[in-house]
Amino acid sequence: MRASGVPSSNLDRLTLGVDINNDDGRREIYVVTTLKPITPEQIKSEIKYGNHIKNVEYTEIRVGKHVIYEPRYQYHIGKELIPNYDLFQAFCVVAEKKAIYGPSERLKIVLDRKKATFSVGVETELKSNGLNDAFISALDIRAISAYKRSQLKQMAEAVPGLSDLLEGIHTVSLRGNEKNRFHCTATVWCKDAIYAAKVKKVADAGVVLLKELFKDSEDRSAERRKMNKAMHDVLNAVRLSVVGSQVLFEVSVDPVTAINALADLVPGETKKSPEPR
Repeated sequence: MRASGVPSSNLDRLTLGVDINNDDGRREIYVVTTLKPITPEQIKSEIKYGNHIKNVEYTEIRVGKHVIYEPRYQYHIGKELIPNYDLFQAFCVVAEKKAIYGPSERLKIVLDRKKATFSVGVETELKSNGLNDAFISALDIRAISAYKRSQLKQMAEAVPGLSDLLEGIHTVSLRGNEKNRFHCTATVWCKDAIYAAKVKKVADAGVVLLKELFKDSEDRSAERRKMNKAMHDVLNAVRLSVVGSQVLFEVSVDPVTAINALADLVPGETKKSPEPR
């Protein structure tokens, strides 16, 4: 958490909010909840900007009782120092153990409003399952723009039959925990039980397709074979069920398998271009 100015040892929870309809690259807001109290001075002293950032100063923007700290600095390129105001996000300490991060204009909107509001689908998911999981993500498909839905439909075409069912899917959520084993639950909220049964049928076929994609082969490197085996083990652990209008995807694997599978999905910065599967 070097970019937030909060040491990992003091991190209790990280929450990310995204305006999926916004394409200007300034759509995320982070909420950092800490174990011990924090101050703006502590955050400023702990943030690590890197050697190419010089002469960092903060502009203070007051919004009611709160103060937004917007970083301004010079970007070192070659022998030049170029003024820059947008690369790093502003922040505001909103409570003794809570700070928010994001573009200053978005932070102003958050600080000006009296109560946080969610779309119907996200509100239903949070009320049904709470906020006790280590990782929670929810997307209300009905709340996104027509353009974003068309993009989502194109992505869904990777799984045969899924794009045809997209209009009947309301919300998709993902929750995860790790206590000796990594447990993850994805929930697809559909418009009715009939649609849910159709989605499960497509999902069953999709799991079979993915197992074939990640099957073992001796002509691949040892690292690739390890990743593929982890993904195959994860897929073997998937349990699908229908509860009313919801389709549940549940998987529980050991932490090593989860890490190896995630290494395939989220490659490191120094990793070479991936081999053919």
